[in-house]
This record gives sequence, structure tokens and C-alpha cells, in this order.
Amino acid sequence: MELTAEQRDIVDFPLRHGEILKVVAFAGTGKTTVLEQFARARPSLRLLYVAFNKSVQQEAEQRFPKNVHCRTIHSLAWRNEGLRFRHKLVNQIRANQVMDWLNLDQHEVARFVIDTLQNFLVSADPRLHSAHVPTIARTHFGPKHLPDFVQQARELWVRMSDPQHEIPMLHDGYLKLFQLSKPELLYHIILLDEAQDTNPVTAQLLLQQTCAKIMVGDPHQAIYQFRGAIDVLSKVPVNATRYLTQSFRFGPTIAQAATSVLRQFKAESNAIRGAEKTDQLGRVQGSPFAYLARTNAALFDQATQYLGLRKFGFVGGVQGYQLPVITETWKLFEGRKKEVRDSYLKTFSSYEALRDYATQVEDFEWLGRCRLVEKHQGMIPELVKEMLEQSVAQEEAEVLFSTVHKAKGLEFAQVFLADDFPVLVREGRPLPREELATEEVNMIYVAATRAIDRLQPNSRLQIFLDIC
Repeated sequence: MELTAEQRDIVDFPLRHGEILKVVAFAGTGKTTVLEQFARARPSLRLLYVAFNKSVQQEAEQRFPKNVHCRTIHSLAWRNEGLRFRHKLVNQIRANQVMDWLNLDQHEVARFVIDTLQNFLVSADPRLHSAHVPTIARTHFGPKHLPDFVQQARELWVRMSDPQHEIPMLHDGYLKLFQLSKPELLYHIILLDEAQDTNPVTAQLLLQQTCAKIMVGDPHQAIYQFRGAIDVLSKVPVNATRYLTQSFRFGPTIAQAATSVLRQFKAESNAIRGAEKTDQLGRVQGSPFAYLARTNAALFDQATQYLGLRKFGFVGGVQGYQLPVITETWKLFEGRKKEVRDSYLKTFSSYEALRDYATQVEDFEWLGRCRLVEKHQGMIPELVKEMLEQSVAQEEAEVLFSTVHKAKGLEFAQVFLADDFPVLVREGRPLPREELATEEVNMIYVAATRAIDRLQPNSRLQIFLDIC
């Protein structure tokens, strides 16, 4: 196949044992194609491709040659550590469960114990210590309680990591055990995709390998810091750096808009080059189109506008947005606690207790649900019911709703941006860089670069584009 000069430079790169090549690949620039061709050019070598999630791994397995093993980091850990916990594996543990297990009497304490353990699990550290206690716990309870959180989190971890104990194992738990075992991965080259979203435990596990490595990703698409991810691309010393700036997804108009955001708010010196095609900024025309928002609450609000009017669906399916929990929250709001069926909500004495707890621990998911309930109040049950009944499969939808996080890695012919992104301009001038969190800028960039043919900016982005 014909490669661009940038792509060919990477495929032909003379990578030696122990060296690290960094590839900064902007949105839609064909990074997977480059890695595939790199592997095909070296049929005698054994390569490991580490994918960000299962769907990417499965797609890679169809594309890459037989000398490449395609895995997620959890699938690697599963074979070595996870199998012995398969009888007690769960996706998450809740504060009310930890209260029972450790005989705690406060939701906040249990939540902070979980967060302390989670911070340890995704860290590169060999031992759980006070640095893993979340900042909000330090502020709320003071430094004298740090040893208590550490001890309780350690106790939880000891029980969890015992295959015979009833406390269930988390996926990040067996990954941590795999990292602590200091495994030797027998490959000539490791290909790490989406390196900007790698957490420290994964980074340490892969970087301790003595083989050559290629780390590929886009630092401007780092939007998983809330899960403990770090931008490995920006933090790890490398032997060489290459760039992929030619996008094949969109044309010059969307490319220029994305470049403007990155240059103004992140001082990016490289310009994204669009494909030779016509693309536009402006109102979406007809259907289908994707409506992208930062939060589930914004999606819910917008979806109510289409009830009975348009076929709509949700990326990944409506079940992934936990709409029935909004109805359960409304029951608590109405003082109808006896009707609440959700086991987690049942542990709260009142709606006010739930809201206070969510505020204290900065649980933005629950705060978003609270805001929806307070806004729509008595209309909530019917709105949720209609949304569940009317939502169609993704491929049938005229309007497709998604958070930016769920849309990452996807592309749509038309994209409509919600109004829940931050303000970019004040008094006719772009905000100073230090006033905008890096992840917020990245969210705008990721959302805008999902568009193929047409991008409808929200009013805040449009004001910025008009003056830049």
C-alpha cells in the first residue's frame, strides 16, 4: 500500500534492542496502519501489540500479521494472575459493601478507602502508602486520619488478593498482582497504542521490559486522568520522536479548527493537515448526526427534546447510561425511600444525605443525577420510561448520543457539540492557558475531531473560532 512520507519514515525506522520510539499521531492519521505495516516489514520478529480496550484488540487481531500478539494489558494479566480469581471477580465494589466488610459507619470513609485502594492499584508503587489517600480525604478529615485510611485500604487489599477470601477481586487488582510479579514478556518489540491513556501500573510493567518499544498516541487526546491515566508520551525519555500530522478523516476546515484550539490553549507547534476533501463547520443537515457532550446529564437533557420526534440511540447502547438509576434517585428525592430498589441508594437515610455525600466526595456522576432530578422532578419517571422505550440500535439512529469518553476512537459523518464544554473567550479574548485545565481542552479537541464531513460547534467554540 502507498504510505505518506511520515508513515514510511516510521515503518522504515531502524529500531534497536532496548530503544524507545515515540510516535505522536494526531486524530485520524492512520496510526494503526503504520503499526501494521511496521510489523509486516519484520516477519521474523515476535511483537506484542497492547490495545487500550477489547474492541480495539479484536479489530487489531483481524489486521495484524501472525508474528504479532494482540492483547489488552488486562488480558495479559488474566492469563498469569486473573484466572485464580475468576470465581470472585467483579467490576466494582461499593461503599456500602466496604462498610460491612470493615465495620465502618460512614459512607464517606468507605468511599475514601475504596479510592485509596484504587489509587494504589493503578500506581507503579510496590506498597500502599499515604500518598494514595485522595486529596479530598486529607482536606475533609485532616492529616491525623491518614494512617487509618492506609490501614483500612491495606486490610481490604490483603483480603481481596486472597483467592480463598469472600471479598471479591477487581480487574485492576489482578493487574496489580501481575505488575508486582515483575514478569518477563518474551517479545522483540512492544507496540503500545493509545499511550497517552496509559496508567502508571501499565507503564511500569511495559517499560521494565528490556526489548524495543514503540509508544504511539496523541497527547491531546489524554482524557482519562480521572482513572489514574498518565500521558506516557510526555513523561518517558525516548530515543527518537516521529509525528503523524496528515489526517484522513476530515478535510482542511475541521483540521484548521482543531489546530487553532491546540495552538491557542496548548502551544502546539504542529499543524494538523486535512485530507483533500470538502468539509464544513455549520449546522448539521438532516440525519444521521452524533450529539457529543461531556456529561451524561447533558445527554439526558438533549434526548428529552427528541422524544416522539426522531429516532435516537446511544453509543454502546442505552443500558450503558444507567437511566433507571435516575428514577431510583427521584424516588429518594420524593421521600419514597420504601419504593427504592437500588441497593446502594437504600443505604442513604434521605435524598439530602445522598447529595451531601456526593458533594463531599466529589462524585460528579451522582451530582449530575441529582441535578437532573431537581430540574425535571415529577417528570423523571415518564422521561426515563419513554427514553428507554424509544431508544433504537446505534445503526438505526437518526440522532446518536454519546459522551466524549464513549466516542473516543469513533468517527461520525456529522457531529453536533453540546453546550457543556468550558468557556474559551472572555471579553473578546481567548482565556489564558493557565485558566483552562488541560483535560478540558483535550475534551474539546477529541469531540471536534470525531467529525468527518460536518462539525456544528457549540456557541463557546464558535466564538473562539470567530476571533482566532
